[in-house]
Amino acid sequence: MGGAAGAAQLRIIFHSERNGGQRDIYVMLPDGSNSTRLTSGPEDEKTPSVSPDGTKILFSDCSGGDCEISTMNTDGSSRVALTNDTTNDGLAAWSADGTKIAFTSARDGNVEVYVMDADGSNPMRLTNDAGLDEHPHFSPDGTKIVFASDRDAPGSGREIYIMDSDGGNPVRLTSEPSDDNHPTFLADGRIMFDTRRDGDSNLYVMNADGSNVVQLTNEPGNEAKAAVSPDGTMIVFSNDSPGDREVFIANSDGTNVVRLTTASGEDAEAEFAIF
Repeated sequence: MGGAAGAAQLRIIFHSERNGGQRDIYVMLPDGSNSTRLTSGPEDEKTPSVSPDGTKILFSDCSGGDCEISTMNTDGSSRVALTNDTTNDGLAAWSADGTKIAFTSARDGNVEVYVMDADGSNPMRLTNDAGLDEHPHFSPDGTKIVFASDRDAPGSGREIYIMDSDGGNPVRLTSEPSDDNHPTFLADGRIMFDTRRDGDSNLYVMNADGSNVVQLTNEPGNEAKAAVSPDGTMIVFSNDSPGDREVFIANSDGTNVVRLTTASGEDAEAEFAIF
């Protein structure tokens, strides 16, 4: 891990409330072993994401009274604040080349999608509407951003949208009376998301134009916030069937679901990374 000796390997990074209800960032191996706590701030550190080169962790740092976006090394050292606003900034995601960060902010009075350079400079607002625009994620080639929004019926369920990485040409991909949320691109260009269209929240995939929608999971409880492994063979996600949210892993087609965490309190917002 960052600055430490040892060969890079596949890991899962996530946040956890196992330390008295405060959210801290942890890392573990894909079988759930070797869980290591990386943060221990006075308030929440959450929604982590490792940079494509495996050197930095991007996360929401809520230790200053509101949530801001920070980075740190993969061993938890050298924390650097990237944003500093009076409103919440968060739900951040790297571009595939590691040069850009998409994120959500209410700094201009409404929750919108923004992008900035990897060092926090040059923030630019990409969306501008009355609804909530959130959970942005870059396409593998960096030309598109997928996100969730209730812009066509503010206050109702969210739908999945796609736009150019400069904010142009927004297109709605889903149209359901229930909530479609947490979209993320797969390496093959398809989009994975969670939805309540069948009652409980389950994971689905679809083409980047919204076609060929396929259900992946149908487990007890609610699956949410999924991420795919670098080689495309596995997915990791949270499920609340144990009573609180825990981290699960499965094949990328939704089969062979295995629970990885068993600690009290929420374990969630998991992603794969190699470092």
